[in-house]
Amino acid sequence: MVISVSRSALLLAVAVGLMGCETKNLLPAEPSDPVAAVLTLAVTEDVGENVADVEERMLTTLEDPTYRTALNLVLDELNQHVAARNIASADAALARARTLIERPATTIETEDFAADLGGIGVLLDQTEALLDAAAGRTS
Repeated sequence: MVISVSRSALLLAVAVGLMGCETKNLLPAEPSDPVAAVLTLAVTEDVGENVADVEERMLTTLEDPTYRTALNLVLDELNQHVAARNIASADAALARARTLIERPATTIETEDFAADLGGIGVLLDQTEALLDAAAGRTS
């Protein structure tokens, strides 16, 4: 009799467990926020590291202090908006950064820096691709 009761209790526990498995999805739910799914903490940190790298390695060699300051400000702004996952503001900062690197003031200092502007353009291209993916835009 004791074995029969134990067996019944075990079968009941297994049946309840299986019924619970049938009604619940065992896979994790897909992220409800597509921006957070694309702009993960690791991605935003990578963007921040890339911006810091550009500022430390490239912009320090730029001899035009006004232009260097303007680029630093817009890249910092872009980085802050990406970290905050604010797509609209990041898009606006990205557009300002592109304007700065595509039309540098015509001074000797910025003309000599033209090759390095291509490297900054690559950073902006990568960031734009992330923003497009986060916003669900296709190219």
